[in-house]
Amino acid sequence: MTPIRPSRGRLRLSIALSGVLIMAIAAFAAAVMWNLDRVGRQAADVAARGLFQEVAGRIVGHVEQQLEAVRAWTADAASVASLAVSPVAVADHPALPFLLRALEQRGNLYSVYVGYDDRRFLQAIAVRGDGAIAKRHGAPAETAFIVRGIVATAGGGRLARWIFLDGAHHRLGSRDEPDPEYDPTARPWYHGATLSRDAVITPPYLFSSLQQPGVTVTHALSGGGGVIGADLALGDLQAFIARQRLSPHGVVLLAERQRRLLAYSGLGGEGRGEGPIEPLMAMSEVGSALVSAIGEAPLGLSDRMVTGRGYLTLQTDVSPRLGSPMSLFLAAPVSDFSGHITRMIERVLLTTVVLLALILPLAVVLARRMTGSLTLLAGDAQRIRELDFSEPGRRHSVFLETQRLEDAFSLMRATVRRRTQELEKLNELGISIAAERDTKRLLGQVTDAAQELTGADGAILYLRAGEVLRADMVDVDSLTLKFDASGLLPELPLGGAEGMDGAAAERERPLAACVEGRRALRLEGEALCPAEDAVSAWLREHHDYAVHSMLVVPLITRTGEVVGVLQLLNARFAELGRVEPFTLTDQEIIGSLAAQAAVALDNDLLYVAQKEMLDSFIRLIAESIDAKSPYTGAHCARVPELAVMLAREASASDAPPFADFHFSSDDEWREFRTAAWLHDCGKITTPEYVVDKATKLETIYNRIHEIRTRFEVLHRDRLIAHLEALAAPGADLPRLAAERDADLARLQEEFAFVAECNIGGEFMDEGRQERLRQIAERRWLRHFDDTLGLSRGELERRDGRPAAALPAEERLLDDKPEQIVRRDPRQVAPGGEFKMTVPEYLYNHGELYNLLIPRGTLTAEERFKINDHVVQTIHMLENLPLPKNMVRIPEYAGAHHETMIGTGYPRRLRKEEMSLGARIMAIADVFEALTATDRPYKKPKSLSEAVRILSFMCKDQHLDADLFELFLRRGIHLEYARRYLAPEQIDEVDVGRYLGGPEGAAAQTPRRVDKR
Repeated sequence: MTPIRPSRGRLRLSIALSGVLIMAIAAFAAAVMWNLDRVGRQAADVAARGLFQEVAGRIVGHVEQQLEAVRAWTADAASVASLAVSPVAVADHPALPFLLRALEQRGNLYSVYVGYDDRRFLQAIAVRGDGAIAKRHGAPAETAFIVRGIVATAGGGRLARWIFLDGAHHRLGSRDEPDPEYDPTARPWYHGATLSRDAVITPPYLFSSLQQPGVTVTHALSGGGGVIGADLALGDLQAFIARQRLSPHGVVLLAERQRRLLAYSGLGGEGRGEGPIEPLMAMSEVGSALVSAIGEAPLGLSDRMVTGRGYLTLQTDVSPRLGSPMSLFLAAPVSDFSGHITRMIERVLLTTVVLLALILPLAVVLARRMTGSLTLLAGDAQRIRELDFSEPGRRHSVFLETQRLEDAFSLMRATVRRRTQELEKLNELGISIAAERDTKRLLGQVTDAAQELTGADGAILYLRAGEVLRADMVDVDSLTLKFDASGLLPELPLGGAEGMDGAAAERERPLAACVEGRRALRLEGEALCPAEDAVSAWLREHHDYAVHSMLVVPLITRTGEVVGVLQLLNARFAELGRVEPFTLTDQEIIGSLAAQAAVALDNDLLYVAQKEMLDSFIRLIAESIDAKSPYTGAHCARVPELAVMLAREASASDAPPFADFHFSSDDEWREFRTAAWLHDCGKITTPEYVVDKATKLETIYNRIHEIRTRFEVLHRDRLIAHLEALAAPGADLPRLAAERDADLARLQEEFAFVAECNIGGEFMDEGRQERLRQIAERRWLRHFDDTLGLSRGELERRDGRPAAALPAEERLLDDKPEQIVRRDPRQVAPGGEFKMTVPEYLYNHGELYNLLIPRGTLTAEERFKINDHVVQTIHMLENLPLPKNMVRIPEYAGAHHETMIGTGYPRRLRKEEMSLGARIMAIADVFEALTATDRPYKKPKSLSEAVRILSFMCKDQHLDADLFELFLRRGIHLEYARRYLAPEQIDEVDVGRYLGGPEGAAAQTPRRVDKR
């Protein structure tokens, strides 16, 4: 422990505390006075500004809501079909119910109307019990709506008809006015709406009928020919603004753009003018210096002096996106907000001074008594900090809190000592458990740790599998019994506690109750053997072992899933020498251990599950590629098997070519095996008809049928020509019949030749090619338009070439422009690291072009498309976020078509640029392809033929000769053949012929177990 320093030259804590407290009182009083004043005024200013913004926001929101509602209504109404009908009669106009309903639904609308380009007009006015409106228009007293329509008369004049309706829209009367002067098209609102694509809002003006300010909102009809308008009265704004209280002397003004008042509040006292305020009175005419000053305030918040008094003012535009037709002004004296702050500061200061004056003498006395106990407690804290848990002598204090602190320190010392020891153990065990990757060893560590931490005699760990628990580890110290119980003991079904109360379920089925309740259980009693506990029953029956106390703790993962249960049996305490119940502390410690074990177990299981899922997904991709074509069979499944067989032999060989090659971990094998499964994943981009192309003319189907049909046409034409010749006078019947038969036989022979060429073979010489060109020159007549029924792509490939005049003479075998498929410029051809010759076209389906293929059935374009699958494989695999232990997958998978001398594809790598794993993949791919029985374009090779071809490829340095020799020496060809080749393919292979004689064949490459 750090030694206590000498006290000479140092102040006593009690004196220092008293002195500091006295100085603190003075400093506190000064600081409080200054800080409260500053903070109080800032708070008042912030509160005032916030209030201004809040009131302004409410008013602006209220006004904008009204304007926006009317604007939206006019915009929607402009598209109502019935409004587009120019009125002929007023009462029967189809839009009149729509206008009346708008007045009924919107209480702030004074009137709505429609003006038309032909000067006709239709208006509805809401009276709403206002006698002045009814009187002004000469309407009966009970009138609810006034309808005015201006229509054309039969003589070419105009007539204004007034109709008065009650609340139920029943007519009360009417009045006609000939030749009215009112022309809607001459009104500013009409002209303005026709020039705008949106609603137009007029500046506020005084409605003469109401003697209230208002605005007019207009919108051109959607189809043209007229304008719809609505008069919005602003009379309720005065009542609304009067309710907005700023402060005792605050003023709120709403004015239109010319600074004429629309509504106001607070114009009393300093804001009072010289006379009454009339609607739309100019602010400068109110006769108030405050109102005039407010009108000159800038936009936003500002501070101004008015008549020697500080004011806070705010000016903001109302509905600026609608043309800012109004402005809002707010003003209030600053003193309205700061006066109560000053009074509050005075009261707080007085209270603070009184309290400090009373507390100071008592604090000085108590400080002296307290410091002695605190000094001792400080020493205790220092010892505990240094993990010194020695118990000092018992001390007593006159202060209850200090004495409680003394007692708490004593209890804390014991608790910290015990918990420190437990945590050290738990930490060590947690590190060990987290580092363990073997599940069985992990379970064993958990049971050992649980017994060590609690003194339990036995521990059993159950793992959950669906709705059952399986005992996986049984460990009983007193019986020296510890074994892996998986599969040896019966499974425990979960559930089954229906009808039991909670206590009975916990005692009879504690494991199920632990899982279902997700909580730990502690049980005690005579010879505990719950009905569900097969392990306890087995211990009692076979080992005469009785359980008297039990602790059951669930293993819950971070996701909340219960993955298992840890069951502890018989807590034994050495100092008591008998079985005791498990304690709450035991439950907490084991709960922590169970949480760590659950996370470790969950991580382990999740890692295994993810590996299995990824492997299954990889196999799924490979199997899908094989399934895409019925002719490639299980290529993607067989290549990994053959590659792994050869890799195992290379890894186990001490021969010089393989001395540095060794897969030393499961991850390396998994990486190689995954690459083998995915080596052809790029084939998913290769069209099926190219992969499966069994004849030269095959695309989606075999086009030899079209050629045969043309021969049928020629055959039919020749018969018709023969019949026509017979009908001629003096026809030589024997000669004509002989010529006919010769021509038909020639057609049969030529088609047979074309069909034979379509099959493809090892090589097509120049003579056969020339004969095919001669046959192609035959002509036949087409009588139907060949542009009908074509797809968009086929039409585009014609490049706008018009259809030939019918009947059209065509070659028997032809290469037409529309049979060429050009490359999409958006598709990037291989380049850069990929050194492949790219054909000009994507596909060439020309008939003669395909039939003239000299070897096999693929054109240069199709062969490139097939070869391009390796490029796509590399692109796909390199774009995957592969982990560090899988980064060589693209390299292994993407080089199986390379050669040892740089003539392969797609990168033209040489042997020294390729890993041994990539070279293994190449041999596996070739050998599987040679022996496959599911390829339409060739017969499967026998085992000896395949080995012979491999030897030729090694001599040409297309394959690795060292690997080929290992392939034969270790008998991999025979092992693979027995598994996957048909019996008739398996024949005798003279291995010595390829290994340099019988002595070479007899030599076996030595094997080793480990090269590390």
